[in-house]
Amino acid sequence: MTTDPNMTATLSDSEVDTLIRRSGLSPDAELRSALHASWTHAAQVTSAVRKPRPHSAEPAHVFALPVPPGQQL
Repeated sequence: MTTDPNMTATLSDSEVDTLIRRSGLSPDAELRSALHASWTHAAQVTSAVRKPRPHSAEPAHVFALPVPPGQQL
């Protein structure tokens, strides 16, 4: 599997078969062809989403409550 900086990816038929086998799916030939054809789009989406982000990227998820005096966590 190769990925270039423009977020496009290509998979060989054997790589598609390996991914399908690992997923536990048993698609017919038509669905297998559709899965192979949709791979480029899926790679573009996941490369845009799957990036390490610092906590500051989503301030609503970053907070710390003070520990009441005399208590430990």
